[in-house]
Amino acid sequence: MVYKKCSNNELQCSTSTMMQDCPAFIYVRVVTDGSNIEISCMDERHNHAMPEMLFSNLPNQRRLAPQTKSEVIKLMDMKANKKLIQANT
Repeated sequence: MVYKKCSNNELQCSTSTMMQDCPAFIYVRVVTDGSNIEISCMDERHNHAMPEMLFSNLPNQRRLAPQTKSEVIKLMDMKANKKLIQANT
């Protein structure tokens, strides 16, 4: 990630989107005690379609169900081929 300073000395992450000129953004900053981050500014407006296919690749959508996860762990313990496990889950 690339960070840049904004006018009030906060760091902003310089990111890109697949679509051009999308106004959506999220700015976060570290709280004063340094233990957490908080959203300082956010705009959820998009100027493009957000197909469901894109959301299916988000981390929480890729998470395995508990039973599947335990099966995968057993296979990994048996030194099974990782690519075969991935293809069949």
